[in-house]
Amino acid sequence: MTSQDIQAINSLLEDILQELKKSTLPQRLWDSADVGAYMGVKRSTALAHICNQPWFPKAQKIPGVGRRWVPQEVMDAIRIHGNGGKTRGRPRRTAA
Repeated sequence: MTSQDIQAINSLLEDILQELKKSTLPQRLWDSADVGAYMGVKRSTALAHICNQPWFPKAQKIPGVGRRWVPQEVMDAIRIHGNGGKTRGRPRRTAA
């Protein structure tokens, strides 16, 4: 490799880096554990009762990794739909 080749490669890498900095892709996609942590429930509960709801954002299926979600889409959907109007746990007994 000549010094001209190295300079050309460095220039190309700089161009790629600039394009990556301009992109609006999220820094990190969420898995079901992240969704559960955001909702305050276990990963299995998030998968069974939250991620499969029709209002929940579509997952991006990544081969060899699994389903992932864009964090802002998840937060927006949960902000709009909340927990579906359900309260957690058993209701308290009222004094008779």
